[in-house]
This record gives sequence, C-alpha cells and structure tokens, in this order.
Amino acid sequence: MNLKTVKRDLKLRPEILAVILWFAAAAWVNAAFEETSVSAKAAALGGIYVSACDDVSAIYHNPAGLELIPSAEFIAQYSKLYVGLTDNSDLGYSFFGVAQPLKNNYGTLGFGWLRFALAGLYTEDTFIISYAREASFIKRGLNLGVNLKYLKLGYGQDQYTMNALDNNGNATGLPDSLFATYGNTKNNFDLDLAAQYMPAANYKIGLMIENLFEPNLALQPGVSSPLYSVYKLGVTHTGKTSAVLVDFMSKGYSGGTDWEAAPAGEKMISDNVALRGALNIGSRQLVNVSCGIGYKIDNFQVDYAMVYPLSGIQGTLGNQRISVLIHFGPVIRRSESADELIAKYEAEKQAHLLTMKKLQEVNIELEKLRRDLDEQLSKPEPVVPVVDNTYKAAVTAPADVSGAKQIINSTATVGVTAQTQAQALAEEYSMVLYQYRKAAAEMSIPQRLLKIEAIIKKFGSAMKVTDAVQERTTLLNEQKAQAKYFKDSLDYYRNMANYGIKTEEKVDILKRMINKYKAIGVDVSEAQDEMDKIQGK
Repeated sequence: MNLKTVKRDLKLRPEILAVILWFAAAAWVNAAFEETSVSAKAAALGGIYVSACDDVSAIYHNPAGLELIPSAEFIAQYSKLYVGLTDNSDLGYSFFGVAQPLKNNYGTLGFGWLRFALAGLYTEDTFIISYAREASFIKRGLNLGVNLKYLKLGYGQDQYTMNALDNNGNATGLPDSLFATYGNTKNNFDLDLAAQYMPAANYKIGLMIENLFEPNLALQPGVSSPLYSVYKLGVTHTGKTSAVLVDFMSKGYSGGTDWEAAPAGEKMISDNVALRGALNIGSRQLVNVSCGIGYKIDNFQVDYAMVYPLSGIQGTLGNQRISVLIHFGPVIRRSESADELIAKYEAEKQAHLLTMKKLQEVNIELEKLRRDLDEQLSKPEPVVPVVDNTYKAAVTAPADVSGAKQIINSTATVGVTAQTQAQALAEEYSMVLYQYRKAAAEMSIPQRLLKIEAIIKKFGSAMKVTDAVQERTTLLNEQKAQAKYFKDSLDYYRNMANYGIKTEEKVDILKRMINKYKAIGVDVSEAQDEMDKIQGK
C-alpha cells in the first residue's frame, strides 16, 4: 500500500494521520509490518533482542533461541503505543505465542500471532510457524531456526471510505475507488532464517535475516510496496547475576538503508526480580530509551517495559508494554542457570587443558617410540663372522674319525684299509667346510643354516663335526637374538598403535618389520596377521 495513493483518494482523518505518524516515528519510510518487540522483557532490552532471547518470544526475535527452552511455554503481550497523542488515537500491538520442545532432541516447534491495530481502520496480522534445532552435526552449541510467516494487511470501512471525495473535495457517495477495485486486504507469505551460537558458556551470538523474499504488500497490482529484508546481529555476555548485550539491525527502504543499535543490560536484584534498560540509537536521529522490570515465581513470569522516544514524536508517555509468560508441561530439556553454565565452562576448560597436557605427553612418548623403533629397524642385517675360512687338510688338522673307522671296518673291501677311507672322509669334510666358510659371507642366516645342517647330516654320523656344530649353534643364537629384537619392535608398534597413529604409518612399520626379520629367518606371523587385519584380508 502506497501512502501517497491513500492521500489522493481519502480525506485524512485524525486516525489515519496517526497511522502515518506511527510509520514515521518508527524511522522507516513507505512500509508496513514495522519492527517491534513481542515481550516486555525484549522491549526493555532494546527490542532487537536477537542474541539474548531464550524463551517463547524467540518465535519473533530469533527462532533459533527456541532450542534453549526446557519445556512448553506460552506468552501473551499487549503494547499501548504513544500514550497521550492529542488525537486520542488508539494504537496497539498484541502478541500470543506458544512453543513446545520435542523429545529425543528433535528440535522445538512454535506458533505465534502478532497484530498491530488502529481501531476500526487498519490492521496488520502476522501468523508465524517456527522451528529450531541444534546443528550439532556442524558445531556443538549452534542452534538454527526458521520462520514461515503469513502476512495479512487490512483497511477498515467507514463513512469516509464508503463516501469518497472527488478531486474538488466533493463527496461522491461512492466507495473509494482503490478499495472498491482491489478490496480492503492484502496477504502474502515470507520466510525468516536465524542462528544462535554459544562459543562459550557465558557468551551468545545471534544472527537473523527477516523477510527473506521481500513480499509485495501493495493493494494495487503493478505498484511496488515491498516488505524489505531486515538483518540483525547481536552479542550477549551473561554473568552470575547480570547480562550485557549489544544488538544491531539494518533495514532497507525505498530511499536507502536505515540502521539501529541497542546496547542494553539486565541486573537480577533478587532470585525473582530483574531490572532492565537500553538505549536505542540509529539513522535519521533515532534515539529511544527503554527501561523495565520483571518478576518471576515458579512457572509464571510477568514483565513491564516503557519505551520513550527522545526524538521524533514528542508530548507522549511513550510505549507501554506488559507481557505474561507461563511455563507448563514436563521438562523436555533441562535449563541451566548462568552459574551452572559458567561452572560447566570452567570444568570443560580445565578438562581441555588437562587433555592438551596429556596429548603433549603422548606426542613426546610417541616421538620417542618412533625414534627407538626406527633405530631398531634401521640396524643393518646381522653378520655372523666365520671363525676360519682357510683350507686346512686333514693331515694337518686331523679329524676325529674313530666313528668312521668302525663303519669302514665292517664294510672294508679287499685292498682298501679302514684308515685310508677314514682319512678320505675327513679330507672331504674339511674341503666341504672350507667351501661353506668361503661362501658364507654372501649367504643369509637361513641359507647358512641350511648348508651347515646338510654338512652335519652328511658327516655327523661317521665322525665328530665339532666345527660345524659350533657354527650351527652360533647361527641359531643370532637368530634367537633377532627374534627378541622382533618382539621388541612389535611392542613399540603396539604402543604406538594404542596412541592412535594413522593406518598408513601402521602398515609402513609392519612392512619394514616383516621385510627385515623374515630375511633373518624369524617367525613374523604376528606382524603379518596384524597387517592382514588392517588391510581387511
């Protein structure tokens, strides 16, 4: 609805002038559904109330705040605007709202009805369906909210609208052409989006975008009268018995952008009584002062506020507001006091510091384990030295062939003495042992063990093979030592795994362990089983 169109077709009655004054006093131009507050508590705290709201009035001020109410709530509010205007205009706001938290953390539903009325001549109705829920999948302490709004604007009918004047000021006896053609009502839908975040137990940040779609509210098609978007941002700090908040609002209009800021405070003077006050300043010389008192007992709360303009409309008693809030139904979410929240925050802070300290200790221990394990796995393959790899003939280093003689005597053939065969067997043993020792440096421990076992098997039943037996014992002892090192490495790995190292690091460590100790002949099945488990084999 464009006010210039109304002025062209209607004689300005005092009541209509009051409507225009109401728009002007709000410091916005060419718009309906002006910003207000829907509880006396909110009004006393500056009216914007986007960061501190935590009761059913959040339906209007910031639906995300509904997620903070513990049980069902109902609110009723009435505001008498600009008491004392000389034309006795009866301007008023009323609001009714109810909110219900849902079980199992499914959020909170709300419904509200806001009405502005100039008795018999003009009404604005806003019906709101709200929903809020904690967005824990994004961040703990972040609540998101949305409003679906149905807006209805209506103009009354009286002797002036039913008996319009022509351009010469003469009564025509006909209804006003604007209303006769397009009716007396206009409606539309709109959407609000909001968020409220608690970065700490005693801080809250609020954000809201109202009138997202900027619906057109002009009666006449082709005439643009949008409900411009409103942007609100605020921060609240809560102490044990007090709260300090600063809220900011920005709104466009046909000629540009208006802004408003509202620093405010609340002080609890007892468990039941709170005093509140705010100062609103803004563009186009907007200056309002607010004050109020609240009383709460059990599940019942009543609040009163007065908003007095220091600029603009003068000679009034300001805007008087009173609201009643009732808690009812079972507690779905436990409401925590500021003291409890602060205590929880401090406890969480100390727990965080302790966790960080433990994490630092863990990182130090983990780094030490990494160094020790890396040192263990970086050691070169063990070298078992060959005591003597020079060839010594049996005559200079005769072997004990007593066993060979006994065997040979029992099978001796004509012309071949037992001593000769024994000496030949000793010579062969010496030559085989020499060849083994000469090649040992190029063989791994498992290969050397295979060779030395073959030598012992071939010659051990016929003669004493002390050198070969000693070689086998030395190799087995080294293999046993390496098996212990493998167990130590496995313990390092398991300790690191308990500290939560990444899967890639686990696999890398296990591969290094398997490759190193399997080549030495150590049983690495434990490491292989662990790697198969990690890789899902």
